[in-house]
Amino acid sequence: MEFKVRKGLETPLKIHGMLSNYFYIYGVLGGVLGLAVFVSGSDLLSGKTSGVSFGVTVIVSAAIFFGSKIYFTSKSNTTKLIFDKKNICISNRDLLKFIK
Repeated sequence: MEFKVRKGLETPLKIHGMLSNYFYIYGVLGGVLGLAVFVSGSDLLSGKTSGVSFGVTVIVSAAIFFGSKIYFTSKSNTTKLIFDKKNICISNRDLLKFIK
């Protein structure tokens, strides 16, 4: 499984379009919802519940999971950090221009 990780000098760390602390919350929420679906499925196989309750659990869990993804991604749209213009960062590519 691959995740896009973005960290620049002027932007905070983002994973899958979310700030890192929102991504961790999203991961825990996914684990809890997955556990709820697993327990509901095991109850369905043992005959304790009907298929309707399992279907409702899956649909509600998916709605919460994808809704939280949209919420955390939209909440993570931050503006760039502004540095004062006194300091100049030079990359390796800039240094190679001066050498030639």
